[in-house]
Amino acid sequence: MNPFEKNRLPHVVFGAGSAKQTGEKVKYLGATKCLIVTDEGVIKAGLVDDVLKSLEASQVEYEIYDKVLPNPPDYVWKLQTY
Repeated sequence: MNPFEKNRLPHVVFGAGSAKQTGEKVKYLGATKCLIVTDEGVIKAGLVDDVLKSLEASQVEYEIYDKVLPNPPDYVWKLQTY
């Protein structure tokens, strides 16, 4: 898929290297702090690292909420019978 940028709300940036633009984009929106919502597995896999580095480089404060559950939750698959 080709990289693209959508300039309507919600603002979407998609493509290789887009995580490295996070701090710049947050600053452009006039924000000084952001909330990163993810799960522990994504963090452990290192998929948030570029986002955090970008925020830190742009001096944007952030909080991480990593208690998100899968949707549908894992237990739903275990309840199904075939």
